[in-house]
Amino acid sequence: MHEPLVSISCITFNHSLYIRNCLDGLINQRTNFDFEILIHDDASNDGTREIIEEYSLRHPNIKAICQSENQYSKGVRGIMARFNFPRARGKYIALCEGDDYWTDPYKLQKQVDFMEANPDYSLCFHSVSVLMPDNELKDDFITKPPSADMDIIEVAKHGNFIHTPSVLFRRFMDDFPDNLLQAPVGDFCLQMFLAERGKFKMLPDNMAVYRFGVGEWSSKESHTRLLRTAKTHLIIGSYFESRSNLPVASIFFDRVVRFLTLHAAAITSDDLAFLTKDCAYVPQLLSHVVRQMDKTNARIESLKNDQMHKATTVALSRVILHRIKNKLLGRNIK
Repeated sequence: MHEPLVSISCITFNHSLYIRNCLDGLINQRTNFDFEILIHDDASNDGTREIIEEYSLRHPNIKAICQSENQYSKGVRGIMARFNFPRARGKYIALCEGDDYWTDPYKLQKQVDFMEANPDYSLCFHSVSVLMPDNELKDDFITKPPSADMDIIEVAKHGNFIHTPSVLFRRFMDDFPDNLLQAPVGDFCLQMFLAERGKFKMLPDNMAVYRFGVGEWSSKESHTRLLRTAKTHLIIGSYFESRSNLPVASIFFDRVVRFLTLHAAAITSDDLAFLTKDCAYVPQLLSHVVRQMDKTNARIESLKNDQMHKATTVALSRVILHRIKNKLLGRNIK
């Protein structure tokens, strides 16, 4: 085997019902270049590991790490970036988690052809079909980009809309920052890191299936997802602030403020502890935000019988958000 042009990164945990579909979609790629398949199994106990070992014996380009202890339960985050990316030898990295699968045997060839012809792009992706828990296959209802070609501002504004099994990107991982590994939504951190290094392209073909409601993320209840998203946005915002990219940082800080403002009644001290744990930003900042929201809520309560209630509430909310935003960006506005 020659040096691979593409390294496929696959992470698995208890995917015995799905992993064969996943691996078949990977090994059946038809390309004019070599590729390797890097698998990390996080100590599955349902037979996933045995299936991976079976495929590895038949396909020498499959290189698997099968953990004896579950790393995620030990607090390890950024599994793909920690265990697969450092092993990658390809010029490009493609992603597919063990419960998803590729449906087009020319997927890698199409994506690599585009990237080779367009060196100013750091990532390309495509739409997917979404397989629901009842086995209904739906059209893609998440991948809705503003255009087929996106810069960093557009990617930041539209949020985490790219499905993991559709992604192929240039390997810029040698300087991937450790603080981004702490984010609960690792794929979006990766996307923003790559958006800093080039444009994104959406190809027109549907070439994969994403299983909805099966993975660790989609099975979380709503408040937990929102909380973890807020922490991810705070980490990304802090990263771009440290890079002196305030336009991008402010997009993410605005989202954190919006989450805290809209969900003030549901936010607990444990939630605040989660948001501030293991992060470089100042914990007192979030305490300040919550105090401001308490004052705002009390003021709004007293205005309930006022005919100007709606207009005053809107105006007050704008003032509070403006002040919080500028505090987050390090400006002292009184």
